[in-house]
Amino acid sequence: MMRFRPVQKIYLLFFLILCVHTLGVDQEAQADPFAQLFQSVPLLGRAVESDFPGSTLTKYPFLHMPQIGGEVRVTWLSYNMTNGKFLFPERGIALDLKNDLFFVDQVTAVEFAGRLQLARYSVRAVYDAYTRTHRGQGYFYWPELRIGADVDVFKRDTWRLGVNLDFTTNQPTLSVTHPMIMDSFQVIGQRPVTIGVHAWYNPRFTCGISPVLEVRYRWPIRTGTKINEFDVAGGLKLPDTILGCSAVRAGWRHTAIEFSSSGQTADVTFSGIFAEYVFYY
Repeated sequence: MMRFRPVQKIYLLFFLILCVHTLGVDQEAQADPFAQLFQSVPLLGRAVESDFPGSTLTKYPFLHMPQIGGEVRVTWLSYNMTNGKFLFPERGIALDLKNDLFFVDQVTAVEFAGRLQLARYSVRAVYDAYTRTHRGQGYFYWPELRIGADVDVFKRDTWRLGVNLDFTTNQPTLSVTHPMIMDSFQVIGQRPVTIGVHAWYNPRFTCGISPVLEVRYRWPIRTGTKINEFDVAGGLKLPDTILGCSAVRAGWRHTAIEFSSSGQTADVTFSGIFAEYVFYY
């Protein structure tokens, strides 16, 4: 009869435990379709684990809270109307908002924005308070409130890249009075809905103060109201604290808007600069 020494018994016991553990994990992975998916697609498993730590571990009893963050932003904007037209081809009317209807060329606004982020998903709200509006022989109204959602497809500590969706709560309107025939016309567009992409970059330096850059571009997914907007901002981000950190940024925004109703068309383009304070938490 074979007799084992104490050291051999320890090695044998360790080998048996290892075999049983491996067999149990394999059987559990086979019983769990998500475990099989995470094993076959490691990139997906790493992404889910980064958002919800512990969710991909089959025998781990705890699910850690995903990362929560966000930002609050106050922006001062100065817009120039680089193009503005009212078109009514059926009546043979084509008016320039600035030259024919004497619309104000430059307007200013204060924009308030907030974003709440959970892992790589976030919701946003943006409100524009105009201190001076586009008026002349008529007026141009653009909805003040915009609601949006972001998904950071690629997310790291110093950068993120993703897609976003935005929609407004009201309808844009252009109302004009023809200077020759003294007749009034009004164009009311559909509520704008856009899809877009965004990128954010913030390299970390040992001194604490670091540059921060953000770029956004969105385009329409509804035919009633078309809006193409490009937004770029850059500045300096202050050192992190327990409560969060602040950043001061400046940038440029270009917005092209077109909407139609009843055979009438409003075609307006804005371009301007802005300065803003951002608090990240």
